[in-house]
Amino acid sequence: MTMGTEWVLLAVPSQDYDELKHMVDFRQEQRGEAVAPSIEELRSTELVVAAVERNALDAHVPWPKEALERLAQESTATTERFAKAMDHCAQHPEHWVSTEEVADVIGVSVSEWRAACRKLRPHLNKHYPEVPRHDSGSHAGEPEWPLVDLAGRSRRVRDQLYVTITTEQAERWKSVRAAQ
Repeated sequence: MTMGTEWVLLAVPSQDYDELKHMVDFRQEQRGEAVAPSIEELRSTELVVAAVERNALDAHVPWPKEALERLAQESTATTERFAKAMDHCAQHPEHWVSTEEVADVIGVSVSEWRAACRKLRPHLNKHYPEVPRHDSGSHAGEPEWPLVDLAGRSRRVRDQLYVTITTEQAERWKSVRAAQ
């Protein structure tokens, strides 16, 4: 029997595990496929990376529309670069974009994009008290970026910063841009 199922990791409450496992097993049997992924599939780098990416996306809290409107209207080099990066990311929500690709798309050098990344949190701390804050991790208490970011090593690819935008944030951003 050929394995046609693409498996993803999903954290579930322990009290729901048996019921959900039974449901998945039943559906897999109906499709004529294995009821559980193989050890090789469970060890798959793609499966782990997909879980890390999904966790980062799920943890991101969208910005209030008013904060996005202010970001879209600002004229500092940092905010202009982020606005352009958001324009690009909003066209392909939840698609990860490398530092090199962002720099190329927005028309700046990699060094200029990295400078914008370094300067964004201090700028947000000073001018955006209403944006969501990280509640844990190395950035606990710091403002969230309008984009979701992950290091390349977390994605098991070349170690540079990768960014994306959640679907909800992309919709908010597009509506802000359309109103300008």
